[in-house]
Amino acid sequence: MIKTTAAPKRASASEHSLVSVSEAARLLGFSGMTVRRRIEARQFPAVKMGTKAMVPRAFVDAVLAAVHSGQTVIVEEFAETWIASTDPGERDPAQELPKSFTQWARSGFRPVGSSVSAVRL
Repeated sequence: MIKTTAAPKRASASEHSLVSVSEAARLLGFSGMTVRRRIEARQFPAVKMGTKAMVPRAFVDAVLAAVHSGQTVIVEEFAETWIASTDPGERDPAQELPKSFTQWARSGFRPVGSSVSAVRL
């Protein structure tokens, strides 16, 4: 008898805690390039791996909620406040970075050399 296991259920796009840069830009009414520039300037929260960046859905939702409540939102200032005031207990622990890594990432460190060699195992 062959026992099969179901593949893990994948979260739908509306349930995922991260959105693409283009989706965040669309929701906020900015161009994708504007959002990318702010991410590179560390003025917009994002999760980056290589050249790919994803934006926390909670941040986009918070900006939209503030706007819908009648506030004028300066995104760079809002991002700084949001990051500082978000209760770590409310965040998804899977997306938490060690403080030392966060400090390292904010230091602007860039590895020497721009190419990565593939290793065949």
